Amino acid sequence: MQDFQRAALVGVLFLCALLSKESAAAFLAVPVLGTRRMAPGRDAEATGSRAEPVAGPSARWASLTAAAVALLVYLGLRTWTGLGIGVEMDRTRVNPMTNPLAHLPLPGRFYAALALGGRYLMYIIFPVRFADHADYALSAPPPALGAGAVVTCLVLLLWGALILILWVRRDRLCQPLGLSLGSFFAASNLLVPIGSLYALNFLYLPFIGLCLAFAETLGRMPPGAAAAQNDATPAPRRWVWVAAPLLILLAAGSAIESRIWRDDISLLTAFTRRFPHFAMAYIGSGEALLDRGDKASAIASFEQAQAINDASAGRHNEIAVALTQGTPTKNQLEEALSHLHTAVVLNPGLVEPRIDAARILIQLGRAAEAEPLTRETLRLSPDSVPARQTLAESLFQQSKYSDAAAELRNLVRIRPEDPDVRSPFVVSLIHSGDLAEARRAAEEARRVFPDLPWFDFCLARVEARAGRKDEALALLRRSLERDPTTREWIRKVNDFDGYRGTPGFDQLVAR
Repeated sequence: MQDFQRAALVGVLFLCALLSKESAAAFLAVPVLGTRRMAPGRDAEATGSRAEPVAGPSARWASLTAAAVALLVYLGLRTWTGLGIGVEMDRTRVNPMTNPLAHLPLPGRFYAALALGGRYLMYIIFPVRFADHADYALSAPPPALGAGAVVTCLVLLLWGALILILWVRRDRLCQPLGLSLGSFFAASNLLVPIGSLYALNFLYLPFIGLCLAFAETLGRMPPGAAAAQNDATPAPRRWVWVAAPLLILLAAGSAIESRIWRDDISLLTAFTRRFPHFAMAYIGSGEALLDRGDKASAIASFEQAQAINDASAGRHNEIAVALTQGTPTKNQLEEALSHLHTAVVLNPGLVEPRIDAARILIQLGRAAEAEPLTRETLRLSPDSVPARQTLAESLFQQSKYSDAAAELRNLVRIRPEDPDVRSPFVVSLIHSGDLAEARRAAEEARRVFPDLPWFDFCLARVEARAGRKDEALALLRRSLERDPTTREWIRKVNDFDGYRGTPGFDQLVAR
């Protein structure tokens, strides 16, 4: 019964780990290697103990079975949710901007992964500044089997052979080393392409395995000479004198490296310098520069990312966003429109570039072109509120006030607390001549937004068109008392032209 409970706990915890992170599959190496009884440790040998480990053969195999069942359950859940388990299926899901290596044809993909894996191995052993000047773009020459890939392959083979030898010799060092090697494969793009090209944050599992193996090795080292002669407190082992300066060196290196984290520009500048052919580095730099208002530098950074990978709709969309920041010129708007059209061609299912393109068309005075674009967008995404707002604006700009009011009526139901929806709805009703509904909509807007004098002004327009002069003047007076800008609003409409020259109106609007 105790063996069953232990196995069940192993299976449940392993399944939880898999559901948290796919790379947790490397933990399967521990129960696999644990099927063979390990020799007792140095402490047990020193005391003469020959006791069997706590877990007997049946318990070890039960734990492996439970872990295997957990893995099958996990794979079944992936299949059920549509994520798939095949290598090629996973490759198609990888964004070519975040990991261009995943989309290289074989065998170039494998050669490139081996070369990059060698950099990872060096980084684990010598955690110094990580950089990579390799170009993994599809437009670049296909990677060949170079010296770096060959050396990495030999290191991995030796690593695996060492684990096998230790396992045959029943040495428990094989388990942390097996965990380290298995988790390294999960982060190296060698078996399955992962979502990130530079997965340094995925190296914590290989490093944990190596640290456990290192700790086990240190524990086997004999104590100092002083401890061998008496039973006093053991003298520091020889390795302490090696570890101390090494820790000091690592601490100094960390302090120097941490300077790139002063701000986002410092970090991303270092990123682009160390990975000059990685488009995501330039994208991050462009976004940071755009946040700082450096529009020209941001556009240059986005264009560099586009030059590395021109087949990404997202990059064209980001360049368009950068071009439209601030007060863009007509030429900048036209250029942004071109990038957005390219983004739609590259990925016809994208909604945001279509909406942005329609807004630019409206800004350029080409609302008639924006209308079919927004209708196509709503066909792709019927629940898109920004697309419906853009359609209503394009209809309004074309003086199709009844159609605009119909679209805005639906938006008011969806977003009743948004004054930017209620305002064009009321104005559209006024222009369409539906004064009864315009009055109801304006009165409701005044109740919802009692602090906005704009809706007092809108209701005044309705009353003026309905021939109710006293009510219109009273509403104008209320609006003027709360916001003097009402005088500018009056000048832009013709609803009050009949009142001009009358004492009450002239006195009201006089400065």
